[in-house]
Amino acid sequence: MDLGLGPIITSGMLMHYLTKTRTIEVNMRNRETRELYQSALKIITICVAFVEALIYLFQGVYGPV
Repeated sequence: MDLGLGPIITSGMLMHYLTKTRTIEVNMRNRETRELYQSALKIITICVAFVEALIYLFQGVYGPV
């Protein structure tokens, strides 16, 4: 709850960057590709949230570790 929308926005920007630099190819007209893109976005969001939570924890936001 403390992280708010940060992980969602960060992962969205990351996927947008990867798409625009053609690091990954995405055809949004293809249903399978769109579903794969959405699934990857959700997985990256969970990973970003986990990393940000670890950073908060080890920075001492919630007290000493």
